[in-house]
Amino acid sequence: MTIRGSLRYVMPVAVLGLSVIGYKFLKSSKPPSDSYRNSIAKSSLIPVSQDPATPSDQMEKRELSLDQIAGLTKEQVAGLLNRMNATERAEMGRRLTLSPPNGSNERKISLFFSAWAQKESGAAFQMALNFRNKALLGTALMAVFEGADPKDSRELVTNLKNMRTGTVNAELAQALLNTGLSKWALVDGAGAAEFLNNYGEDASPFIWQTVGENWATADPVAALKWAEAHTDSRIKDGIMMSWTKTDPAAVAEYTLAHFDGGFESQRYTSLVANRLAGNDPRAALDYIQKLPEGPAKQQAQLLAAIRWAHLDPAAAAAWVSSLPLADQGAATGVAGMWATQDPQAAGNWINSLQGQVRDSAVNAYASSLAARDPATAIGWTQTIDDPQIRTTAMERLIGDWRKRDPAAATAWINNSQLSAADKARLLVPPHS
Repeated sequence: MTIRGSLRYVMPVAVLGLSVIGYKFLKSSKPPSDSYRNSIAKSSLIPVSQDPATPSDQMEKRELSLDQIAGLTKEQVAGLLNRMNATERAEMGRRLTLSPPNGSNERKISLFFSAWAQKESGAAFQMALNFRNKALLGTALMAVFEGADPKDSRELVTNLKNMRTGTVNAELAQALLNTGLSKWALVDGAGAAEFLNNYGEDASPFIWQTVGENWATADPVAALKWAEAHTDSRIKDGIMMSWTKTDPAAVAEYTLAHFDGGFESQRYTSLVANRLAGNDPRAALDYIQKLPEGPAKQQAQLLAAIRWAHLDPAAAAAWVSSLPLADQGAATGVAGMWATQDPQAAGNWINSLQGQVRDSAVNAYASSLAARDPATAIGWTQTIDDPQIRTTAMERLIGDWRKRDPAAATAWINNSQLSAADKARLLVPPHS
């Protein structure tokens, strides 16, 4: 099975910004049989009853013409097809395959084949293959895959796999496969995963991840077991992300039970802490307390503080301040987030901090404030006690300011209380 090219179309699920690569597609098979084509050609459209949901001015005649489809909603087209028998649906589909390419016909084809696929995805797929125009063929096939019920996606993916080579281009084939497998995984994650195991050795990491994510909505533990057999960590990452959205309490128990102190454990405990803090900050704190002391706990505290500060910065700040000084590194997350909401209140809280914790919080606060008020942000960096952190932070903010507004930045440097040596260094033209 070979598909090559870039995957452009994806289902709406949680995404981590991963890159997409090409992958192989499918072995060839026979086109629709002549007997099937002849049965379609001999059928005729039988008048249908009026749809109560359709405006009366569109339904004066019992037979709904093809031209009228473009003026209907998806629901109205579905109602029309529900009143037809299989032969009538096939005849209308056949008539659409004869349509010349234009915007109006594309809309009619998309509406009709999407609605048809809800009832008879296999028949709609086979009829779509009769389009000679490649653009309309693509419109019809994509409508079929998008409109089909997830339970029918296995059949569609199989049909796609067995489709004659060259029927569609690689880009469209990938988009169809992605849509079909994504929906298949929602109702039969094990089946979609097995398909990838058998035919997806060169598949894009993105489609593997999507199947795992969708499988995780029904059976995350089984999806994780499948992911363990693959070296690409993004598959498991996607499953964990999906699980935290549907059942953060369950995934919290899982990560605690499987915590081994490694890098992967740190990633997942941080992810869970962040997700819990967005739903129930107290649950996040209880979870963090169960983690052993060390980098994983500190990272979890930081990400929980960032999410909590987005919702209630004062409460998040109070929690950080209540921690032992050695655990207050999460102050940077609160300071940076709070600066975007209430710089004055954030600044007052930062001044209650001490030592290295305050220095780090000031650095984060100034970085967050710099785009809106660079002069004030740079002024804050000068209150950092550690000379190396102070100098690095100030030079970085001034350098960024000079790129955005060189005149204002230069004026500030000249009028500042900096030493002559510092001024000379900061005024050196960029890239000189």
